[in-house]
Amino acid sequence: MVTSYLMTASGVRLDPLDPAPGKVHIEDIAHALAHICRFGGHCSTFYSVAEHSLWVEAFVAFEHPGLALHALLHDAAEAYIGDIITPLKRLMLVRGDPIYQVEARIEQAIASRFGLRKLNDAERRVIRQADNVALAPEARDLVPRHTWPGLPAPHQDAIVPAGDAQAVRAEFLARYGRLRVLPGGAG
Repeated sequence: MVTSYLMTASGVRLDPLDPAPGKVHIEDIAHALAHICRFGGHCSTFYSVAEHSLWVEAFVAFEHPGLALHALLHDAAEAYIGDIITPLKRLMLVRGDPIYQVEARIEQAIASRFGLRKLNDAERRVIRQADNVALAPEARDLVPRHTWPGLPAPHQDAIVPAGDAQAVRAEFLARYGRLRVLPGGAG
């Protein structure tokens, strides 16, 4: 018999086709994202989606603190479906691949679980811009043989991956904890 659930790090059985918000746990998201490598693993050294999310949150929080929790969790669905590289995602979108329906269901479960409101277009652009601001130095420092047209100029700080998934997981959880209690957080 084929099962349609994912066993999370904490032992929760989550059905990605019908994800129950009560089965979504921040500890599972932090654990998975800290162990998933960006760029489909094709970077010069291991760099996690969680580290990327921490950068995006920091950029957003500077000018839009009310969107910081949304920014931290902008890639949270990847904890359950993995990091699909952008060129493949674009192709899948054009072809109407069902993975987008699965991702949307997971994103809705995450939003429901953490009390995240639906963002308007301008707010989504803020997070997308921060995503690109984070991507620029990541691309420069971690995938230097590739060109990335259309990205903003990378900031001068070098991306130095932590190299310790447990430390990144802990920082992700700590940041989440701080954001939950701030005005505009979902706590």
